[in-house]
Amino acid sequence: FYAQLLVNGAPAGSPLVVQPLIERPVMYTRPDTRPDGTTTYTRITGWGDDPESLLPEDERGVSTTTPTPTGDPDTPPQPSGVRLYVEQDVILETELGDIRFSLRPDEAPNTAWNFLDLARHGFYRDTVLHRIVPLDRNGNPFVLQGGDPSATGDGGPGYWLPLEPSRLAHDFGVLSMARADDPDSAGSQYFIALSRAGTARLDGQYCAFGYAVLGGDVIKRLAQVEIADPARGRPVQPPAIRTARLVAAPSRAPGIGRPDRRVEADLPEPDITPAKPGRDRVPR
Repeated sequence: FYAQLLVNGAPAGSPLVVQPLIERPVMYTRPDTRPDGTTTYTRITGWGDDPESLLPEDERGVSTTTPTPTGDPDTPPQPSGVRLYVEQDVILETELGDIRFSLRPDEAPNTAWNFLDLARHGFYRDTVLHRIVPLDRNGNPFVLQGGDPSATGDGGPGYWLPLEPSRLAHDFGVLSMARADDPDSAGSQYFIALSRAGTARLDGQYCAFGYAVLGGDVIKRLAQVEIADPARGRPVQPPAIRTARLVAAPSRAPGIGRPDRRVEADLPEPDITPAKPGRDRVPR
């Protein structure tokens, strides 16, 4: 949650983020098949007391595969206490302009902190958007993906980040973590959603942890770069990320929140072949 200083009833300065350090709820998964009918993957079905909370009503209680809890009983206890820090936004400086993101530690506290920490230490400096999928297999704008220091799609910070049960929907401009099939395999690679139509099915399967408040036009321009391989989303010239820098977040007014709002969609449709079936996911 947030703590905001008030001076004579008016908010002053950036809020404090107050994060209790608690263990995440039990995650439930099961094997499933992608829409191409052949590719299998690990599907997250629910959290905590409801192993099927993320399944549509018509799928609950009818699967032949029982969701299984994820976790190692031998895992050592996690740190306890409270993490307290001043709220900051992240500005992603791209070669086509800046994108400002408001993070959501209230939805994904450890994921937001991880992104802040990587940006603070210059991890994203001189990286690229190595994967751009302007259209998925259904012709809907999909994602921009970056955060890999090797620019291959296989790089990361050298550790894995446990998935968090974020409820933030994957709308245009939403910032989320890319990962491999293992739900707990995110690290530094992120993606920016390009449309609700293209990324709604990622809700509950990937961890959304922020959204753009400035730079929607930049996101749209980045989605229009020339693509060398539409099936893999490889740009002819991957757009450069010069750096990711931290700036003070605006004050939060009681009952209102931030004065700025999320960027809006309305992407022009690029003249490009949609991605092949099975490729419109967000691998680490």
